[in-house]
Amino acid sequence: MDPRKISLQAAITATPLSSHRYEIDIHPDVCFGKSVHGGFLASIITQTAQQHFSITLKDRGHPHPFDLHIIFFSSATAGKAQLEVEDSSLGSGFSTIHVTLLQGGRKRTAAYVSWVTFCANKWSLTKDMWS
Repeated sequence: MDPRKISLQAAITATPLSSHRYEIDIHPDVCFGKSVHGGFLASIITQTAQQHFSITLKDRGHPHPFDLHIIFFSSATAGKAQLEVEDSSLGSGFSTIHVTLLQGGRKRTAAYVSWVTFCANKWSLTKDMWS
């Protein structure tokens, strides 16, 4: 994978291995020295969450990202990485999953990611709200 020849979307999209496991090959060009840039890892995790909500949890109907809390345990490096997803709290309007990025069986990064359904009649912001 050459980041100069592919889109960011393609570079951060993991391949599903099962309903709750994904794999990605991280290119060395997104590293500072040997460590993968944290923003790139956050993008991978957010994209994996989007895939999970649009495929595995599509019946929940949560099209909108809401919240991301990410923890970096140790530096990720270029090469293969696995992502494991745990459905933490699934609700009708708001759901949270836990995504862990592993390399060599070691946790490198983990995140809680929440997805919601914004309804025009419940969540709209109007000019009157700020008067």
